[in-house]
Amino acid sequence: MRLHIFNSNVIQLYSDGAKSENDTFFLTTTIWGKPGACDRYSKHISDVHKIISENGIALKIFHAVDLNKRNWDRFYPAYIQVINKLMEFIENRYLRMMIFIESKEKYINNSKELEDTLKTYICNRNHPFGNIYQSIHINDLIAIYKETHTIYNYLRNRDIFGEDDQQFEYYPDASGKILQYGSKKTFLKSPNSPGLLMTEFYDVIRMIAQHLSTSLADVLKWGRINRQRLVKYEPKNDEDSFLIQSADIICNFFLSTIKYLVGIDSGITRKKALALLAFNCIRSSKTNILNEFINQNGKCVCRRPDCEVRFSFYG
Repeated sequence: MRLHIFNSNVIQLYSDGAKSENDTFFLTTTIWGKPGACDRYSKHISDVHKIISENGIALKIFHAVDLNKRNWDRFYPAYIQVINKLMEFIENRYLRMMIFIESKEKYINNSKELEDTLKTYICNRNHPFGNIYQSIHINDLIAIYKETHTIYNYLRNRDIFGEDDQQFEYYPDASGKILQYGSKKTFLKSPNSPGLLMTEFYDVIRMIAQHLSTSLADVLKWGRINRQRLVKYEPKNDEDSFLIQSADIICNFFLSTIKYLVGIDSGITRKKALALLAFNCIRSSKTNILNEFINQNGKCVCRRPDCEVRFSFYG
């Protein structure tokens, strides 16, 4: 399903991930829309957070893992306001959302393929792809291809996020080394890359992602080959984005929904699940959830080792 409201200009993507408690599958929530819609949504959530703070509730950020049995009654009303506003924006077609789930085996195989492909091409100075980045020291190249997991979600699902000729800004949740690199790490111009002068670490990742989604698409065979452009790539700490915080909440609550539907009920799991199942768009996913997941000795696991499923919410 494609909606005309997204057929032009830049689209911003915000994502966060989670894994099942026994690490049998990985879940990523991506929320996307035009910059104006993303800004309006962030302003709404910022206002909610401001009101909470003014009422003396010490809530630093909306982080779902912090919502537990002890503080549920105090914090839940604020979290449900975030979910309600997100669903309102989706129902009105200002934003879209997708929950992407892969089994551990599927994710490891695909992410290894991505890293190995990039390593093969970028470290070969004689290959046209590696030749572009020949001025970058080999130690920095290692840092680059070891961070490919941060663009994995974009590359795996770019055919879902938009149409041909669209431009994307990608803001994945991140922590650790890649945030330390940020704009602090720069590289000198490569002689075979006249367009590169002084290039920042994030921009190198962006250009590599662009190459992988076009010229190397025939190698990865992920999604359709198209003319999309990744014009900005900027990993963020979740504290710096209400959209990433919202994706975090959905990840956590949707994982609880899966567990609840397969018969795992810990109290807080039920409460989080019922909060999402109040929405028709989530409730309609019930059949697919039961087709993909089972309760195995009290643990929620994928039915198939090659499980790959997308839950899309377009309004």
